[in-house]
Amino acid sequence: MAAQCDETAHLSAGERKARSSSKLVHPDRLADAVIRYMDYEALAYWARPAMERGSRLPAEVASILERRCPGLLNASIKARQRDSGGDSQALQRLMLWTTDHCFQDAQTEGWFDAILVHVRSHPRAIRTMEYADHCDELWSSELPNPYPPFEDWRRDADLYVDLDD
Repeated sequence: MAAQCDETAHLSAGERKARSSSKLVHPDRLADAVIRYMDYEALAYWARPAMERGSRLPAEVASILERRCPGLLNASIKARQRDSGGDSQALQRLMLWTTDHCFQDAQTEGWFDAILVHVRSHPRAIRTMEYADHCDELWSSELPNPYPPFEDWRRDADLYVDLDD
C-alpha cells in the first residue's frame, strides 16, 4: 500500500516537475551542481550592494567578478546605462549570467529545476540569504571600506546565526 502512495501529490505541478527532474541526473552530479550554485548565489549576494550603488565598484568586487563571471560587468554597465541610475537588478542579472554560463548542461538535460529545489531548502543557502539581509541593514547608508574579501564574507555567511529568531 505504501508503495502506491505519491509523496508529491500535495505539491504543485511545477514543484512535482522540478522534483522529478532530479531523476535525470546522478545524485553526485546534482550535489556538486547544488554546491556550485550556492557558491555563485553567495557571490551575487556579496557583490549586490556594491553593484547597486551605481558608483565605481570596489576593486575587490570588480576583480572577482571579472575572474569568475567574464563579461558580466560589461553587460551590467550597458544595462545600467540603458536603465539610467543604479543597478537594482544586480542579483538577478548575476544569477541569470550564472545560469546561462555555468549550468547550461543542467538546463539542456532538463534537471536545472532540481538544483533550485535543493538550494531553496539547503541550510547553507538560507544562512547566506539571512547574512546578506544582515549586511544590507549594516551597509544601508555606506558600503564598508575596505569592502570585505569574498572569502571572508562567505565564511561569515556560513557561520551566521540570526539572534533575532
